[in-house]
Amino acid sequence: MSQSRATKLDRHKDEDLVLGRYRLLHNGLLGEGGWCMVRRAVDLTGCAVAVKAFKPQAEKEVGREALQKRFQREVKAFHDIGIGPGSKEGAQEIDPRGYFVNLLDFSGFDSSPPPSVNCRCYTVLEIGDQSLDDWLQRGAVSLSGFCELAKALFKALKWLHGLGFIHMDVKPENIMRFGTRWKLIDLDCCMSCNDEMVTPENFTPLYASPELAREVLDTLEMDNPATRKLRPCPAMDIWAAGVVLLDVLAEGCCFAETKASFDAAALFEEEGIPFEGWYRWLASCDPLDVDDLLSGTPGAVHLQDARLRSLLHGALAKEPKSRLSAERLYDKLLEISTSPGRPAVERVFRAVGEAEPEQYSTDALLEVMILVGVAPREANRILEALDRQLGRRTLSYTAFLDFLYQ
Repeated sequence: MSQSRATKLDRHKDEDLVLGRYRLLHNGLLGEGGWCMVRRAVDLTGCAVAVKAFKPQAEKEVGREALQKRFQREVKAFHDIGIGPGSKEGAQEIDPRGYFVNLLDFSGFDSSPPPSVNCRCYTVLEIGDQSLDDWLQRGAVSLSGFCELAKALFKALKWLHGLGFIHMDVKPENIMRFGTRWKLIDLDCCMSCNDEMVTPENFTPLYASPELAREVLDTLEMDNPATRKLRPCPAMDIWAAGVVLLDVLAEGCCFAETKASFDAAALFEEEGIPFEGWYRWLASCDPLDVDDLLSGTPGAVHLQDARLRSLLHGALAKEPKSRLSAERLYDKLLEISTSPGRPAVERVFRAVGEAEPEQYSTDALLEVMILVGVAPREANRILEALDRQLGRRTLSYTAFLDFLYQ
């Protein structure tokens, strides 16, 4: 082998070894955003980790100094939240390491981390199993699964907001399953309540709150946008969390048509800013129609419970001052029984016929689900899941409700 070829191979090996102990895996891309990419790696003991770094073009767009400041802010947030390297469980009510992705290592070992030897900033994170976005694509989300996720989300936000931080980018892609736990990830956009201004770069339009939409529109219409300064506040995260819960109930994006428009760039036709049509709709005074958003989805059946409806309205009030805190919403979740809406669905069963048969056929079960607002296609999917899990096509309505509300 020639010396030049050997030198190139050695260089590739060095580039694949991060911070001297994390070997990047080929074809190990886990995800990427506008500025960052995350790759799978293994440490010297063989344990899998996720390594996050800025893309090369990010430095070209904003400069190295800006990226280093962003990197330092993110690492500091991990430490302040209590999920950085060496963080230990204290006397607090919860251990934050169970609700946020943990930072295992980074480029530097003090409170002001320098870039690594190859001038790139790295964070090494625990590796998740599945994002909420991917999980929802499996379908057939049980109510217990919904409550488990919602509790973890509000616990995380309660802790974060109690420290004076706002996540600013709560969405299904930033909620991941780690073993049996749901955790919030991606603290890139995390801001302090004392930060002066929120910009469109800090949030995802589909999960933006109405006040963020108004800020974007007001900035567009002002002669001097710099005079507008909307400070981040917990209510912004609460709205985003409410939309996430609608996604879970819908087993997909509750604003599916709008998302499709975004993907097709249909809203770019309006003058001024991207997504202007969406922001104008969001900024309007009209409250969200939860029934309309969940119409025809599996989640429609759960809206029979007034407590669940109250939870959603508490998170999705158009005015930020009217939204409930993460702590209040968590308490509301505890009030919801293990079988919310069940009595209402039982009444629908009785309305199907004058007599109550011991065993219901799939046609009768289908009729009941359609009566409570589930679309036929989704109802059939539930029946298919029922058949796979129980291996039965007829069963009593109590057995069906046990399956539906497990």
